[in-house]
Amino acid sequence: AKLSFRALTHAWLVYVEKVKRIKPATLRDYRFMLAEPGNAHLRGSGHARGLVMAQLGDLAAAEVTASDVEQLLARLEDGGGSARTVNKHRQLLCAIFNYGASPTTKFQITANPASLTPKRREDAPKRIEVFSVEQIEALARSAADGQWRKDRDRGRGRLTLATIREQDAQLGELLRVAAYTGLRRGELVTLRWRSIDWGERVLTVDVALSATVETAPKSGHFRHVPLADHPLAALDRLSRRENFTGPGDYVFASITGDRLDAAAIRQRYIRARDAAGLPALRFHDLRHTAGSLLVRHLDPVSVKEILGHADLKTTERYLHAQRASALAPAATRAFATADAGAADRDRLAAARELLSSMTPDEIQALLSGSAA
Repeated sequence: AKLSFRALTHAWLVYVEKVKRIKPATLRDYRFMLAEPGNAHLRGSGHARGLVMAQLGDLAAAEVTASDVEQLLARLEDGGGSARTVNKHRQLLCAIFNYGASPTTKFQITANPASLTPKRREDAPKRIEVFSVEQIEALARSAADGQWRKDRDRGRGRLTLATIREQDAQLGELLRVAAYTGLRRGELVTLRWRSIDWGERVLTVDVALSATVETAPKSGHFRHVPLADHPLAALDRLSRRENFTGPGDYVFASITGDRLDAAAIRQRYIRARDAAGLPALRFHDLRHTAGSLLVRHLDPVSVKEILGHADLKTTERYLHAQRASALAPAATRAFATADAGAADRDRLAAARELLSSMTPDEIQALLSGSAA
């Protein structure tokens, strides 16, 4: 029997999970993109469209053509998918067919049809938006004051007022640490007290959250983050609470000491941000804020190591606005010089016009007066 594309995808998913050992969050995304039509979403009440399986699932894997793949990509576009989304599906299909073409598999694929389809042109990256230090503090105060809470969140009958205030204060400190260190959400919720070196003022990032699994950070390597006065003070205040301050305890903990829900933190951040009247920036923009503040005084390589970027080009995005700002005084001097040159030319032209209308005796008299 000819092995179907569906069989190929199932084999590939096992391969990337067991052999390549990709991150749980990445595996979850792949499974969603390759879901059968009608499968329930992991969150909410929606269902997967299952376009990949609906279009290619029943076809023999070795007989899928570039035209078949292109029809799928076109359906994604027609359904409102962005160029980035289409390219992401194309890249996924390329990886699947490359696996099927390996001599170690039984799918007998001789050519990769996905690689023969054109990539879509994606929009240029949007300008990075960041908070100012004053806005970071306003955000933290909004969270600490409980302005993010709705009536149903106030925990009447379940939580004491002291517990509510403690959780609100923790949220404010979490947002400060996020904005002043650049830690990702998955790194914040897995941070434990043992990772903080108070004497050296260094925070070690060696664990992150992928889906619901604690794994190595996104880069695959641990990193050291310097603690400036602002995040150090926030962590110091948290360390003075009555419980959950042991080396193995989470820095940002639930009322039972468990790990916080990263999705819930995002929602609380949005409420606190809106309550403070701040721009509609994403939680991830707190990380961009840290990068833009750090690059003002640190070299790009140091900022790259602090943020855990895999490529220096990612860090250099923060340099563009900073370089333009640093060049402003020089630009002012350049324009001032140009203005002065233009004024000199105007004065010279006026002098020539005046001299052309004068007699030789009048010119001689003028020169004699200038010499005197």
